[in-house]
Amino acid sequence: MTGFLHAFQGLGSNQHFQGLWSAYLFFVITFVLNVVVVYYGIKGGIEKLCNIAMPALVIFAIAIAVRVLTLGAPDISKPSWNVLNGLGFLWNPDFSVLKDSKVWLAAAGQIFFTLSVGIGVILTYASYLKKSDDVVLSGSPPQA
Repeated sequence: MTGFLHAFQGLGSNQHFQGLWSAYLFFVITFVLNVVVVYYGIKGGIEKLCNIAMPALVIFAIAIAVRVLTLGAPDISKPSWNVLNGLGFLWNPDFSVLKDSKVWLAAAGQIFFTLSVGIGVILTYASYLKKSDDVVLSGSPPQA
């Protein structure tokens, strides 16, 4: 992974990237897509993108979950590397690491990042509500 990222950043080369131009290309593509979505506004841009992107995200998540759950041990010499042990690591926390200050620093960074993104989404959504809109009803699914 380090070699892949170094090649993508132009610090080296591999079979996928021979220089920094691929990073510039991906940046320009992303920038142009963002400009197009913002240009078309809420209904024409963001809503249309979300109608495509959200189902795609669910499909990708399911595909990745299936792939992960069907993985075997990557190395015969390390039989402990399997899906069940990985899920056990994920769902059985080790509370002894709470004594490490690096864990607390990483958690604080994650909290501040998550809160900033969440507050930004809430403020953006709220800016499009009218004064007469009911906030609770706007956030709930339509009733049949």
